[in-house]
Amino acid sequence: MTVATASGDTVHNGLAAPLRHTLLCSTVLVAAAHLAAAQPAINAQPQGGRVVAGTATIGQTTTLTQIDQTSQRAAVNWSSFDVGSKQQVQFQQPSPSAMTLNRVTGADPSQIAGKITANGQIVLVNPAGVLFTKGAQVEAQSVVVSAAGISDQNFMAGRMVFDQSARPDAAVVNQGRITVKQTGLAGLVAPRVENDGVISARLGHVVLGGAQTATLDLYGDGLLAIDVTRQVTQAPMDKDGKTATALVTNTGTVRADGGTVLLTASAVDGVVQTLVTAGGNISAPSVGGRTGRIAVRGTGGAVVVTGGVLAQGQRPGTAGGQIELNATGVVTLASTARVDASGQAGGGTIAVGTTLARAKGGPSVTPRLTAAKTTVTAGATIAANATARGNGGRVTVLSSDGTSMAGSTTTRGGPQGGDGGNVEISATHGLMITGTVDTRAPAGKIGLLTIDPDTLTIGDNVVTANPAAPAPDGSNQPAAGVQTISAATFNAFAANVSLSATGDITLGGSTPLATATSGASVTLNAGSTLTIGTALDQSGNVTLTGDVGIVIDAAINIGANTLTLNGGGITQGTAGTITAGTLAGASTGAVDLSTASNAVATVGGFTATGDFSLSNAANRNLTVIGPLSANNITLGTSGTGAISLQGAVTTTGNNTTIALTGGSGGIALNAAVGAGAGTTGTIVDLVTTGGGDVTQTPASGITAAELVGNVSGSV
Repeated sequence: MTVATASGDTVHNGLAAPLRHTLLCSTVLVAAAHLAAAQPAINAQPQGGRVVAGTATIGQTTTLTQIDQTSQRAAVNWSSFDVGSKQQVQFQQPSPSAMTLNRVTGADPSQIAGKITANGQIVLVNPAGVLFTKGAQVEAQSVVVSAAGISDQNFMAGRMVFDQSARPDAAVVNQGRITVKQTGLAGLVAPRVENDGVISARLGHVVLGGAQTATLDLYGDGLLAIDVTRQVTQAPMDKDGKTATALVTNTGTVRADGGTVLLTASAVDGVVQTLVTAGGNISAPSVGGRTGRIAVRGTGGAVVVTGGVLAQGQRPGTAGGQIELNATGVVTLASTARVDASGQAGGGTIAVGTTLARAKGGPSVTPRLTAAKTTVTAGATIAANATARGNGGRVTVLSSDGTSMAGSTTTRGGPQGGDGGNVEISATHGLMITGTVDTRAPAGKIGLLTIDPDTLTIGDNVVTANPAAPAPDGSNQPAAGVQTISAATFNAFAANVSLSATGDITLGGSTPLATATSGASVTLNAGSTLTIGTALDQSGNVTLTGDVGIVIDAAINIGANTLTLNGGGITQGTAGTITAGTLAGASTGAVDLSTASNAVATVGGFTATGDFSLSNAANRNLTVIGPLSANNITLGTSGTGAISLQGAVTTTGNNTTIALTGGSGGIALNAAVGAGAGTTGTIVDLVTTGGGDVTQTPASGITAAELVGNVSGSV
């Protein structure tokens, strides 16, 4: 028996001191891209172990390799590190925070088919790669597997700087089961990383990183930090000898209850089209007050989600967690993608094509990274619902060049109480939405959908992308300048809707627009001109803003609710009939609503720097609760209609006119009417038809240079 008792000693055969009961494992495992699928010999063992830093002993029997470590950190060089299916490697360390570096100096990849256990942390480094075959088991406090190397100096000083380049074709592949203990880390880092097995880290961290070299921050708050210090510069090969389709691929199960999961890859632009493929099942369910966090990120290419990405609060009293899916290139959610941050006590936050900070803070936050293009394919689901009692969460889907949203997005409030959440879908240049949004709340207030591109067209015949066939390069994304929502899509929105554009917003076509939920509000905010070219039938309040102007060429019918008009000049075509309980707003130009036969019950607070005119259809009463102020003011109705002034109506310029025309219902002056402060030369013109009277209360003084009129009844 030969036993290594200090740095530099060599172990051949024998048995080390008895292993301690608790195990710590922080292993760096790397599998080369050309690793054979065949398992190692059933009795294969690590060979040529030599302690090069720290203090440890190594012993072997026919089925067991045992490392007894007495220093807090120790480094061991191995000529090879294979573990057959009948073999076990056991690390006995002085504490759960103790760490053993296992460095392979031979030329071959490591193949692990047996069992590795530790009461502390283990790191396995092999520049040629590491393969965990089916049936392999790793159990430790932490496990780090890396194709990139680390120096003894950095390791012994606690600096997890893997700055020694891996072989370009090196891969770390897990087909077995890796389990780290509570608060531990499972990290796989190589030019190509693949998980087809199971990785578990309760209250801990899981990192799958595609990089040539990297630095890990084991103790950072939140998502474990990985700093890619050297990007992948050539496309690695997969296990079949073909060019890998992604640097990081998950088809298995990754679970970090109450912890964090990070899938990330970095490559020089153009080396590979897809950096990360997130399939299988990736979950970080909440544990008590600790919500899970999942991030899938790519620098230099695309990210594709094909499976489940779940940060749910499944137990009573737990809220949903946080999910970020982002890349410098294209972010695609395939038809099979399920992204869910729902929780019994409230929904979490989901960011697609942007950062969590942007999703939480809204448009006022400038994200550090926004995807070039984002596709949510038909069939994909995004959810941040409250499933019991609580508010819905937040979902933000963004891109800089083009967003195609054809999937389903929900942020519903809890069935036992709570309001609906918020959804934002946008792109700077190209936007197409054909999917559904639901922010309803069975026992609370409906939530909000925000859409804020450059320009926006809503109507029957709009250009649509091909959401059923997402391209990783975004080639089927909406072109720059194409920003559309079909009438059918708009009408299916179950949310309060806020549409904001820096340019024009145009509503067109023959299909009336009306969102799906009774009482939902609609806000249209155009930085240029807002054109209402198709009927807008809404059962909630509507706010229309056009900084340059508003053109109303189709009917607006919102029943007894409030219509607010803001912006520049406001004009009305003959088909632009307005039916509203209250009309309010502010205009920097003139407001002409006298062309169509309107049915406005009340004029609330309204100011205009130009003239203001409003005519109701015959037999429609008009009440002004004001204050209403403009240059010249014209209010009219006919038939049995009446005009009642309950709030002040005043002019803002000199030598102006207030003209009031009532039907047989007459004109009731119950508030001040006439010249505004500092103005002179105002004329008040009162007209009634059908025998209508003009009445005045003591509080309704008339301030005018001249009172004129034609009253068919008494005054």
